[in-house]
Amino acid sequence: MVEETAAAVKRRQLTTAEKSLLCALADPAKPCPSTDLLAATGARLLFDAINHHGIEAVALRKLKAAEPKPGGEFAQLVAEAAERQFVANAISMTLEARAREILDAVSATGARAVIVKGPVFAKELYRYESDRPFTDIDILTPAGDLAAIGGILGQSGYWQAKRKFWDRSETNMEQKWFSKENDRILVELHTNLVHDSGLRRRLSFGFEDHELASEDGRYPRVGWFFTAVIHAAAGHKFHKLQLLVDVLQAFRTLSQEDLAALDRILDRIPARLETAICLELVDELFDVVEAKTALAAITVNSNLRNRNKFVGADTVLDSYFDTGKRSKIRRHGFRIMQKVVSRR
Repeated sequence: MVEETAAAVKRRQLTTAEKSLLCALADPAKPCPSTDLLAATGARLLFDAINHHGIEAVALRKLKAAEPKPGGEFAQLVAEAAERQFVANAISMTLEARAREILDAVSATGARAVIVKGPVFAKELYRYESDRPFTDIDILTPAGDLAAIGGILGQSGYWQAKRKFWDRSETNMEQKWFSKENDRILVELHTNLVHDSGLRRRLSFGFEDHELASEDGRYPRVGWFFTAVIHAAAGHKFHKLQLLVDVLQAFRTLSQEDLAALDRILDRIPARLETAICLELVDELFDVVEAKTALAAITVNSNLRNRNKFVGADTVLDSYFDTGKRSKIRRHGFRIMQKVVSRR
């Protein structure tokens, strides 16, 4: 691979070819790109972009198969990534065990809660769970059960992190709880996965919405897909590729019956804008024609047809070293659009 200094890497954005390579490495279903394509890409830049976009686990699985020449820069970076992922997998296993303990304790009290995102996505959406390590436990609960679950966490050896001034836990409807034994063990307790209060007036995704997204468990795959869409497009602003990989993997699980249920549920959860843009991005980033077909089957009103003027594949990928801030401005522009367009 082409060798570049750290300073040289910071002076440029990704080329079109490098963006294509990054998407190929991010897609769990695609094979490792050709050695010629890898050889034409700066090793440090590639690994730095991989880290920024949160796709190191799946990319590493493929890059190992490229059999890097021992002693070279590429081999060194692969070895460093492997060490990071060993630790990440150990943390994920610990978090998964803690999540089960917490849910058992919650269930014993009669309070309601569900684990979302990380461990669920890893187990249900990915062929290899190690492709989707996670760094925290996300728990979604009704507001009425928040105090009870907070009490359970406090009694189970966790402490709530709150800022002394300008704490936004209540506004964001999210609490952060750390283990007293190990501050790498973080529990995020949510009453809504949409943390922007302005957007939440238009699109809410609390415990009841999560249940509705799967029609009370009849369509669990639709529930996973909705959660991935909300996480990428309403919880965050497409700032890394991994958010869309989750959407991609969730979409791949959907059957025709699930897609029919998706359109029905969109009549009750007003997320057509977010669903449409996520499907467009999945098609554009990963060349998934089925996503375009699914988009055509979803009724979208004329107010939502300008959505891709703000966010496209380059907007997502250019969040890496966004020196001109164009990606950030466009992604914030999309957030403004989410708050003002009609959702019916």
